[in-house]
Amino acid sequence: MNGDMVPLSEPGRENALPLRHELPLRIVSSLVLGPAVVVILSLGGLFFQAFIVIGSLIAMQEWLAVVRRVQRRQVWAIWAGLGVVWSLHAAGFSYSTLLTAIGIGLLAGMMARHRYVIDRFWLGVGVPYLVVSGVSLIWLRSQPDVGFTVTLYLFLVIWASDIGAYVLGRVCGGVRLFPAISPQKTWSGLAGGLLCAAGTGGAVAVSTGVYSPPLAAAVAVLLALAGQAGDLFESSLKRRYQVKNSGVLIPGHGGLLDRVDALIAAAPVLAILHATGGFAAS
Repeated sequence: MNGDMVPLSEPGRENALPLRHELPLRIVSSLVLGPAVVVILSLGGLFFQAFIVIGSLIAMQEWLAVVRRVQRRQVWAIWAGLGVVWSLHAAGFSYSTLLTAIGIGLLAGMMARHRYVIDRFWLGVGVPYLVVSGVSLIWLRSQPDVGFTVTLYLFLVIWASDIGAYVLGRVCGGVRLFPAISPQKTWSGLAGGLLCAAGTGGAVAVSTGVYSPPLAAAVAVLLALAGQAGDLFESSLKRRYQVKNSGVLIPGHGGLLDRVDALIAAAPVLAILHATGGFAAS
C-alpha cells in the first residue's frame, strides 16, 4: 500500500454468520437499539441533532473503509469538510449546508487516485448522500407540533419494511429481485416489506390521529420503495468492493450503514413530501 494511503479496515469480508446465529443477534440488537432511538427522538433538540451528526460521522468512516485506496489527505479533507458542513447547519444556513456537501463530494472525487470513474463516484457521493439524509431528519424533527410524530412514523415504517422484507423473503424465497446487486433479495421480500410498511403507516395514523390513515399507508409504501432503493444502492457499493457488511458496530446487522441504508434514502423523500404539502397534517 502506498505510504500516503490510510490503512482503513475492510470490515465484513469474513464476518458472515449462519442464519441460525445471525437472527438472534439481530433481534437482541433491535430490542436494545430501537427503544434507545425512540428516547433520543422524544428528547429532540440538541440531543437528536447530536445523535444525527455523530451517526453521519460514523457512517462516513464506514463508507471510507469500504471504498478502498483512500489517501490520507482525502480523509482529512473530508473530515474538515464535514466539520464545515455541520457548522453551517448549526448556524442556520441550510442551503449552504447542502451546497457545501455537494462541493466536498465533487472535490473528493476529483482528488481520488482511483483508476475508474465509478470509483471516483463512490468516493465522492458519500458526503452529500449522508448529509442530505441527516439534514432531512433534523428538519423533520424540528417541525412544530408534528415533528416527533412524523419522524417516529418514518422510523417505524422503515423498521417495519426491513422486518417484513427480511422475514417474508427468508420464508417464501422465490425469484430474486436484483441478483447482480443483492442475491438474497427477492420479490416476495419486497412485497412483504411494502405490506408491513403500509400497515404500520396506517396504524401510526390511527393511533396518533394526526394523519389520514389511507394517506399515511400510501406514503409508507412510497417510503418503503425509497428504502429498498437505498438498500440496493448500498449493496451496489459493497458489491463493487466485495464487502458483505460496512462494519461490525451492530451485532447481527454489521455496520451502521447496513442498519440505516433504507432510512438514509427515505428521509429526504418524506422531507420533500412534508415541505411541499404532500403529507400535511389533517
